[in-house]
Amino acid sequence: MTAPDETSVLLEIATTAIEHAVLKRGYPNDIASGHPELSRTHAGVFVTIKVHGALRGCIGDMDHQKSLGEAVLHAAVSACTRDTRFDAVEAKDLEGMSIDITLLEPMEIIRGEDDIVVGLPINTRVGARMR
Repeated sequence: MTAPDETSVLLEIATTAIEHAVLKRGYPNDIASGHPELSRTHAGVFVTIKVHGALRGCIGDMDHQKSLGEAVLHAAVSACTRDTRFDAVEAKDLEGMSIDITLLEPMEIIRGEDDIVVGLPINTRVGARMR
């Protein structure tokens, strides 16, 4: 589980990234770099965006190559602008937006079908914030 302060920072990065992408039509490259504590952790992430409870974007990155802050930033921008199932999030949507962040544990090697357990809960760390 993430620490409360880390969860708040990740949600702030996601929110700032989405607002920047929507309002300034650009990519906010520097917002994650202001949090060096997140550069030590690498994780796969999914960012899910809902507007007034309706899904508007969900994009993830499972490769664990980016720092946690960078992974959240990239997934947040992609979820609000590149999820082809939905129109891009617009300025009018920001007020009713909620963000869920799911952090993925490192992948494990499955050696055979005996390693697969259907219905087994997967360890994730989640944070959510309603605006």
